[in-house]
Amino acid sequence: MSTKRILVVDDEPKVAFFFQKNLEMVDKSYQVKAVNSGSEALVEIQADSYDLMITDLRMPGMNGLELLRQVRQISPHTQTILVTAFGGHNVWREADQLQVFRSLSKPLKIPELVTSVREALAQPDRLSNGAVVVLSGENFEAIARRLEMLRVDVGAHAVVLADTTGHVLVENGMLPRLDISSTLALLGGTMAASSALTEQLDYPQTVHLTYFEGPPYDLYIVSLGKHFFLTIFYDRRQSASNPSRIGIVWLYTRRILDELLELLGKGSTERATVARDFADSLRGELDSLFAAPPAPVTPKAAPPATAVPHSTADLRGKVESLLHIFQVQTKIAVHQELDGLAVPLNQMEGALILKMVREGLKNVLRYARARSVTVTFQADEQVLYGRMQDDGVGFNPAATSLKSLANLQSELAALGGDLKITSRQNEGVQLLVTLPLVN
Repeated sequence: MSTKRILVVDDEPKVAFFFQKNLEMVDKSYQVKAVNSGSEALVEIQADSYDLMITDLRMPGMNGLELLRQVRQISPHTQTILVTAFGGHNVWREADQLQVFRSLSKPLKIPELVTSVREALAQPDRLSNGAVVVLSGENFEAIARRLEMLRVDVGAHAVVLADTTGHVLVENGMLPRLDISSTLALLGGTMAASSALTEQLDYPQTVHLTYFEGPPYDLYIVSLGKHFFLTIFYDRRQSASNPSRIGIVWLYTRRILDELLELLGKGSTERATVARDFADSLRGELDSLFAAPPAPVTPKAAPPATAVPHSTADLRGKVESLLHIFQVQTKIAVHQELDGLAVPLNQMEGALILKMVREGLKNVLRYARARSVTVTFQADEQVLYGRMQDDGVGFNPAATSLKSLANLQSELAALGGDLKITSRQNEGVQLLVTLPLVN
């Protein structure tokens, strides 16, 4: 039976020790570590991979919600349970937004804790449950080149790299005329089930090859670690079936598996998601779209009366380029209507519009798990109106990690503008910006 690593966090050493020993007694596969502060827990999470973290809410220094917020970014695959005697609507709502598996109230009975632990550990890895995976520009290009070589070597019509949720990471070639999203979601479930069977039988992690014979298509699906898989498409209407093809596919695919795993950032530990932070993974490409940032705006500052108009064509082009990079890298659909950017803006106002779009996209990838995002700009004679809306799970607009948007609110307010952030669980996040136009 595979070991399950559990981290218990409580500022009361006796409580933490009590939880640790009870969990170790109920299941020999549980490897439990107890610490007494949020800072100690972060050190553990950064150093080792944990399947589950159980944390108290009220602790000196970093409280449980602050700890959960940081763990979600450091180790998204770790399931979490919150325990508190001071729950309330706001606490439960924020815990839900942080995707806590379960919130438990004190006084807590051990059978209730054990049941919750077992159910949390039975859940699929967070990455397998819809977390967004983003490739850096360099790795994206390297993987795309390897898939192109594989497609040519095996004579396929298309090769697609996806995660087990069915989210496409990289594709190469002409995809067949079928519902790719539904097909990959079903295939991802098949590969996830194979991986779960491997663990259940206590086998070492192996490579799985699954074959579906058409017509109209032949599909070869090869696992890539626990969370990814390759699908190789042959259109039998354009090429005859080849009985020896499966051997060729297996030969050439096995040659590149280790290289692909390394490029995906998985290595041998199966711990990290790929390029967790969009801001870091695409920083160079994003920064190249923008001029130097404007000087900080204070509440007393005002645009000069003789402000030099910003090139509206240049501004719109930069926004379009940013949205294009975002869509290509993430495969998240972008719907845009940018006609409102054809208005006179000074340099500072143009920079703030770019900042709104850039920071909004970063947060979509950090938190939203969205399939699409809509960006629109409209204007009348006096005001520019902007909207960014995603269809993701929603996030907490007050989170400390969203300071960039809070700073943007202050900068817009100094120019007479406004930024409103609304978020609803499972309905996504909406950014609404208004900005007075230069006369």
